[in-house]
Amino acid sequence: MKLTLNGADRELPAGATLTDLLLLAGLPPDRAGVAVARNGEVVRRADWPATLLNEGDRIELVSATQGG
Repeated sequence: MKLTLNGADRELPAGATLTDLLLLAGLPPDRAGVAVARNGEVVRRADWPATLLNEGDRIELVSATQGG
């Protein structure tokens, strides 16, 4: 299936979840400071493993960084 991740087209297998997408993007799902929005709606971390992705979804991954 095709979807958009942070503005870039991505292809994932059917049945992929938000957790699968995070792993493919190189972000461990248990990493602190990560937020996910699906089609403009924030998805709670507890729901990531059960949130199935669909063709055409728009996913935004945001990861906090420290520094100054």
